[in-house]
Amino acid sequence: MYQGFDRMFLGGEWRAGSGGPLTDSDPYTGDVLTEIMLADHGDVDFAYRAALEAQRGWSATPPGERAAVFERATRIIGERQAEIVDWLVREAGATPPRAAVEVGIVQAVTAAAVRHTEEVVVTTDSDVPDKENRVYRRPAGVVTVISPWWRPRWHWATPS
Repeated sequence: MYQGFDRMFLGGEWRAGSGGPLTDSDPYTGDVLTEIMLADHGDVDFAYRAALEAQRGWSATPPGERAAVFERATRIIGERQAEIVDWLVREAGATPPRAAVEVGIVQAVTAAAVRHTEEVVVTTDSDVPDKENRVYRRPAGVVTVISPWWRPRWHWATPS
């Protein structure tokens, strides 16, 4: 059984969700990987408020320090790639090559985030003569993502 995947990082601490339990199983074997306490509305509200508070400090952090956070995350993904691939294979039923590609994509996107740690102005040509387009990149603040990747509680049918 995997260890440490039964809690979520909320408000600076690792804690179990306040919702009901979910047994996460290997889709091929049915082996239990871990038991997870799901988040409920209160957990989501708490996470949002904590993120809103943390955003103040994050936005005041110098760009170089913010970039270092993403660079460290990129390095950790690379160092733990085999572990992450194994988790994707066992938990989601992915093939090892597909899981490796998915981890590589996440690592590349995380590395690309380094370029977005500063407020920048992007100037591009305009279709209007003697004009230019400017795009100002500024943090949007806290956003919430509701992931569609919910796996129903079913198991692969075994041939008879």
